[in-house]
Amino acid sequence: MGVLREQIVVCTTYDWDSNDRSKLDSFVEQHPKFFVKLSTMINGVINYIMFWDGSKEGWPESDEADELREQFINLLKKLGWASIYEIDNYEHENPILEYTFILDGEIYDEDS
Repeated sequence: MGVLREQIVVCTTYDWDSNDRSKLDSFVEQHPKFFVKLSTMINGVINYIMFWDGSKEGWPESDEADELREQFINLLKKLGWASIYEIDNYEHENPILEYTFILDGEIYDEDS
């Protein structure tokens, strides 16, 4: 039972922004099933991606991914500069995109 809920998080930041990056990198390295870190060759851009776990809501894998997603987003929000995109595609109907921008540690999102 359960429904499909594809949830993906993408973050773009820069290598010169070292605020809490070691904690974030360690977290990503500890969970390779869910996360990837890609560094570009230009301008020091770093991309972090959390993929959908592939399970249905209510399954243990989904619950684990939900907890990791929350921790991941909290770590991203500690960066000094970042663009964070949260994609939530619930049963392939009306996907939701939430955008958060962080500049000098200040968080700007839909509620700001």
